Amino acid sequence: VAVPSNAERQKLVYFKKSDTDATPASVTISTPAMGRISILKKGSQENTPGTVTEGQEVTLPRVVFKIRDKSTGTLVDTLTTGADGKATSKWLECKTYTVTEETVSGYTPAEPFDVTISENLKTYSYELTNEIVSRRIRVVKKDAESGVRIPLAIQFKVTDVHNNPVIFDGKEILTTNADGYCDLPKALVVGDYLLQEVESAQGYLLSKYPVPFTINAKSPETIEVAISDYPAKGMIKVNKTGLMFTGVEKHESGYGEIYTPLFEEKTLEGVTIKVTAAEDIIVGGQLKHKAGDVVDTFKTYETESKNHSKELYLGKYIVT
Repeated sequence: VAVPSNAERQKLVYFKKSDTDATPASVTISTPAMGRISILKKGSQENTPGTVTEGQEVTLPRVVFKIRDKSTGTLVDTLTTGADGKATSKWLECKTYTVTEETVSGYTPAEPFDVTISENLKTYSYELTNEIVSRRIRVVKKDAESGVRIPLAIQFKVTDVHNNPVIFDGKEILTTNADGYCDLPKALVVGDYLLQEVESAQGYLLSKYPVPFTINAKSPETIEVAISDYPAKGMIKVNKTGLMFTGVEKHESGYGEIYTPLFEEKTLEGVTIKVTAAEDIIVGGQLKHKAGDVVDTFKTYETESKNHSKELYLGKYIVT
């Protein structure tokens, strides 16, 4: 931006004193003193999703600033930072101005500030550093059936949407504590992430699908992300058999014909089976069944593949 020269600031005007006196006279008219505003814009670190809050300051290009006359609110100039993060206004009259920053994606915008230009041809320089938007993450392990937090340890990892792992203090795999949660060691910057379980808790199935979550400027300061697993279960198969009459065998004897009944061991149909908990069935700290509780009853079928209980939590049972 060119500095206004003395010739621009002063104009010499010639005029006649009167119609009878043609001797030229002169009056010097001066323009107001002027100054300008220069801004260097930085971010606390590079805005790269999948990273934690640690890094070097970087200059921020394409950040827009509005300069308004503080007394009237009139917009007098608009600045946009270049690749070097710098922008300089045009020459402005000696007044007080309010500088407002437009929203910067991924960063907390700077608060508006006033600049009073009081010296001629002076550049008022400002360096503004925006903090990157980041949030704390709490990972919670829950029972998918009850929604209750499971007080058991699981192992998990956090990745970006391209499955690149986020590294925390040199670690890729983290573990929940005995209370069933883990606060990530460092905050994550804005972006989209995936939470993937690596090893489930005892008595639970490993989650097959990653849990997506997003961090943006509207997110709460701490985001809770839950991994919900279903309890492992099994079925008790019962093959109830007995001798069943299938026919007779006839043969001759000295006393005449003798008929001998024939029996064959087959699956018995319609037999009622009762399954009782032999102990307290506890899964993830939750009492599912007390010892002695009848947890299932079913009838047998002729087809063996149908002779089983419903799905039961892992534990010891008595079948009668």
